[in-house]
Amino acid sequence: MIFAIALFLRFYRLGEIPVGLYSDEAAIGYNAYSIIKTGRDEFGIYFPSIFKSFNDFKPPVAIYLVAVSEFFFGFTDWAVRFPSAILGSLGVLSIYTLARQLRLSKTLSILTAGLMAINPWNILFSRSVMEVGIANVLLITAIACFTAGLKKPIFLLLSTLLMVLSFYTYHASLLFIPLLLLILILSNLKKLLEYKKWLIASGLIGLFLLFPLYKNLSNGELLVRAKGISVFSNLPSLNPYNREIGYLSADDNKWWARFIHNRRLVSLNLIIDGYLKHFAPQFLFHDHGNAMFKVGGFGMFYFWELFTIPLGILILARKKPRVAVLMATWLMLAPLSSSSSFLTPSVVRSMYMSTPLIFFSAAGTQGLWIWLRSRGKSWLRISRWFFLFIILLISLSFIHFYFSHYSKDSKYNWDGKYWEMVRYLEGAAAKYRKIVLIPEAGGDFNEPYIFLLYYFKFPPMVYLQQGGTRICRYGHNGRFNFDIYEFRTIGCIENEQDYNPLDKLPRGSLIVAGPSLMSKFDQGMVYKITDYAGKTLIGFYDSDNLTLLNNDDINLK
Repeated sequence: MIFAIALFLRFYRLGEIPVGLYSDEAAIGYNAYSIIKTGRDEFGIYFPSIFKSFNDFKPPVAIYLVAVSEFFFGFTDWAVRFPSAILGSLGVLSIYTLARQLRLSKTLSILTAGLMAINPWNILFSRSVMEVGIANVLLITAIACFTAGLKKPIFLLLSTLLMVLSFYTYHASLLFIPLLLLILILSNLKKLLEYKKWLIASGLIGLFLLFPLYKNLSNGELLVRAKGISVFSNLPSLNPYNREIGYLSADDNKWWARFIHNRRLVSLNLIIDGYLKHFAPQFLFHDHGNAMFKVGGFGMFYFWELFTIPLGILILARKKPRVAVLMATWLMLAPLSSSSSFLTPSVVRSMYMSTPLIFFSAAGTQGLWIWLRSRGKSWLRISRWFFLFIILLISLSFIHFYFSHYSKDSKYNWDGKYWEMVRYLEGAAAKYRKIVLIPEAGGDFNEPYIFLLYYFKFPPMVYLQQGGTRICRYGHNGRFNFDIYEFRTIGCIENEQDYNPLDKLPRGSLIVAGPSLMSKFDQGMVYKITDYAGKTLIGFYDSDNLTLLNNDDINLK
């Protein structure tokens, strides 16, 4: 029954909600399609162990899983999201197995699985290609196998393989999972030493399988995204850093001032602050700050769990202290990967927090139910049904908001503008000799090419023969073309002062631009895409009628 509910919540209208794919999903979907057709990614690399994608590198597991899905189900949004949805559903069985392996009662184990089935965090991340969602299920299954391996050592080998897969699924696992594994090994060392051969074999196999990942890590490819959002890389642009520099200057740069206003202390304060933000009730139960996953007034956990989670911590600490310590450790380590970023709190990078919180919530829910049922006063016994009513009301309200309103509310946060762009270009392409898109590296109109490739199902072999995707010196996709579409990216071209993206346009071209470039155009607009507030997101201009304000060149700086 619980598994059926999980399947429904993850597969119902899967190809329609969320509306369209967001950029990473489109990239994963098209690269998977390219792997099927050519054995190469969009850059022409043969069966890569790590995929270039925009200004980042993607781990391979999600892309190869989607390739298998597309091979059997076709090149559709539904097929792209199928691996995440099915693994998210199977995660309910995995968390039940883990609970039983941890010697929790059957009732509590079923309740834990039930809460995961309806948990907003897990539902949302199972209905789109979120690599951390896949890695989270792999981790839960790996820990279940690890605990089973304390009795049957062959499961230690399976646990190792699943953990290795999680490393190849989501890069933030590289910090969190080794720390969690180390604590698991140390806390069970006496038992593990009884299976020395299995332990050594599992370790050697794991290290061997992780060697390609180590190579990618050593050349810095895996750290591109981490460096880009790290507080260490962005200190000069952060207010706390500039404030301390001002204090240092006010203190005449004296030796003791350099100690007090040290930039390393600024970094440490930012990391601690970012870490603690992940435990704020506002983040977990109401507004997590990520508009893509905002469903009504709901957070990643239901409001009633604000009470059951603390209660569950107390109950497990008293009745199952080993489980409480494991889950508390899991919970404390989970936000580490996100805390060093200036984009905190992160609902994506901290998704590993969901599992221990579900365990605590299940224990608290069961404990509260038992307490209300055991009270002598009739009104307390009756109040347990009111508690059940509250749970059902809030949970069903979330489901209603998600399937009835979320698709509209999140459309433009979910890159819906690109879906509309593709629909317009599909009808307008025949009218123009060339369509020139001018993306803004890191801006609001970023990497539109992947949506054209994906939704037009452009043949990967033809795309590669025409040059494939090209990147510029900053890692963003630069100047390249396929078919009648040409991409001239702002923000990463050599000699940018001398570069005008409107130079040498053939007559009869359609120009597609984002907000920053549209402000320089005076007339010539033939169509625009707006959000619900009427703000123009993408503009379409006829080159023959286009004029620039003040007739000056476009300064890309």
